[in-house]
Amino acid sequence: MVKLIMSSRGKRGRGILIHLARGESGYATLIAVLVLLVLGALVITPILLYMNTGLEAGQTHERRTDELYAADAGVNYALWQLGPGKLELVLLTEGDSEEFNLPQINDKTVTVEITAWDIPDPDSGEQPVYRIVSTATSPDLDPLDTEPPSSTTIESYVSVSARLPDFFGNAITSRQTVRLQPNTIVMGNVQVPSEESLILRPGAQIIDGQPIYAEPENWPEPEDLSAYYWEDVDGHRFTGNYININGANPREEGPWYTDGSLAIDNTKKGAAATLKLTGTIYVKGNLEFLQPGEKCPYTIDLNGNTIYCEGNITLASHRISVVGTGAIIAVGDLNFQPDLRSGTHHIFLMSVVGTVMLRPNGSFYGSVAGNADVQLQPGYFLDGTGGGGGWHFPPIFDTEINTYNIYNYDKYGITASP
Repeated sequence: MVKLIMSSRGKRGRGILIHLARGESGYATLIAVLVLLVLGALVITPILLYMNTGLEAGQTHERRTDELYAADAGVNYALWQLGPGKLELVLLTEGDSEEFNLPQINDKTVTVEITAWDIPDPDSGEQPVYRIVSTATSPDLDPLDTEPPSSTTIESYVSVSARLPDFFGNAITSRQTVRLQPNTIVMGNVQVPSEESLILRPGAQIIDGQPIYAEPENWPEPEDLSAYYWEDVDGHRFTGNYININGANPREEGPWYTDGSLAIDNTKKGAAATLKLTGTIYVKGNLEFLQPGEKCPYTIDLNGNTIYCEGNITLASHRISVVGTGAIIAVGDLNFQPDLRSGTHHIFLMSVVGTVMLRPNGSFYGSVAGNADVQLQPGYFLDGTGGGGGWHFPPIFDTEINTYNIYNYDKYGITASP
């Protein structure tokens, strides 16, 4: 019989194996940690790089979005600049351009350039085309770096067409109240904000049209009208505050402006006195057509022109005749009671913030805008069915965007776009 004798070293190794087999040691955990460390070293670096790239892409996306919104605001500003009384009076020749530096938008510097790209002949019926370039640039956080980090540019070509405001198609348009006195006949639409705003006295009628209950669109502000008509009279000042036609036939006046109020009269008897407009008349105060004395009637020939008054206009005598096509506009009240039985006329009357009192001797052909109090004598009527036309008035500019191209620049080489 052979007896095996195990050395002390063998016994120790056998004990270790038994402990490992029984799970009585931390060696397994140590091995797992080592494995995780190795795997982490292989995975963490790419993950960190990916997260950094994602963070930069997110920042770029946010910056690009802010730039796009700022550049788009510049385009809208350019479209507003192409409105009445503004750049359409400046950009008349192809190649003409205007540049604007806007206040910061979304912390971006915005520059806008508008160029007359294609300006057709006015009689061709074609629409002018303008090129708009709006650039929004992000600020550089590095004061030593003179090159901007990124910018977004919008290049747009727009067609512009002009038209009169929609209310020119109505017989009467008001933002508040229209009163039709007894037996008054109106031919055409009457637009007021609500049913309560239209007051029909007994016998008053609206024919060949209907009431329209809606707020009028594109109602002008006094400053818009002032800027528009000032272009006609700038540099032509009328000295004095009184005009005596004195029997002239005709006495021609305009274009000019007065610094204050103005009164118009005729003091010569027995003459066919006429005041004929040869341009825009701009009165900074009130305008009054004085009631003529006995045998001193006179005629106002609008002759296709406009009377614009920053105050009130009073023409309250049936001994004053009005002929010709034209516009009479008061920022304040307009009292219009002339003789309309002779000659031909097609007139636009407007009170921007006041009331038009229309009580003529004869029928009125044209359009009335403003709070209106209309009283017509039996047998006469207000005919607004002809629509707007032939009146010198700030147009509404409709713009159609033909192209809308977006270009990005980034010195870091990141070209992501919103």
